[in-house]
Formats: sequence, C-alpha cells, structure tokens
Amino acid sequence: MLEAPQDGDPRQAAGQVSAAAWAEVKQLTCWRWPLLRWLVGQAQRGFALREAGKFGMVASLWPTRRLLPELGCRLAASGHMERPEQVFYLSKVDLLGLLCGHWDGHGAGTLAHDLSHVAIVAREYGLPAVVNIPDILSHIKDDDAATIGRLL
Repeated sequence: MLEAPQDGDPRQAAGQVSAAAWAEVKQLTCWRWPLLRWLVGQAQRGFALREAGKFGMVASLWPTRRLLPELGCRLAASGHMERPEQVFYLSKVDLLGLLCGHWDGHGAGTLAHDLSHVAIVAREYGLPAVVNIPDILSHIKDDDAATIGRLL
C-alpha cells in the first residue's frame, strides 16, 4: 500500500500518491493499463456524482443551521432556556410552533433538558436515541442494563 505524506498540502500529497500508483500500474499491467485507467476514471466520476448529491442535501440544510442557533439565543435571552444549544433537542413540531407563533416557548428548556437526559441515558446503555421511554429511563440504576434489554 502506498503511504501518503503526513505533512503539507493534502491535495498535493494525494496527487503524489496517485502518480506513484499509476506508475506502478503501468509497470505491472503493460497493455491492460488503458482499460484499467478507463475503469478507474468511471469509478472516480461515480464517486464525484455521489458526493455532489450529498453536497446538495447538506447545502439545503443551510437555512436551518443558521436559524436554530438564533432561535436558541432568543429563547435563552427570554429565559425559556438555560443554554442556546438546547434548541437542538426540540422536535420539528416544537420548532414550527415557535416559528409560527402558536407557542411562546414557555417550558422549552424543561422539554429540551428532559429529551437531552433521555438521549444521554440511552447512549450510556447502548439504546437507540429515538426510543422515547422517559418513565422507564428515569428509574434506571447502573445495574439495570439487563432489565432494559428485556424491556426492548
């Protein structure tokens, strides 16, 4: 396996590794390297298209990534939350209710704290975070991990 240099520009290091790999392929395969080069080019184009799709999906989240921290700051400033980052524990319905004016945010900090506690306990016991069983999780002690497994 070719070793990539650890210092310097990563793109330059990738270019060096690629050039060394192609030199090695030319020596080993002789007449087959044009076919291999075409196949590798097709794979690279496929990877680029896959990454372009991911980029489009992430780019569509930009407004949300700008909106939620601001909403969290406003909720913290109004005293409804302790910390602005707690807004990320609110559900989509909660956020839409806030933005549409159907809810003033009263109790948002308590709701976010409860949900963050459920996520932390679920992570400690290796449970999926989407399981919302706060009544059970609030009564769990350190030696009750086997009981959780039987419940699920």
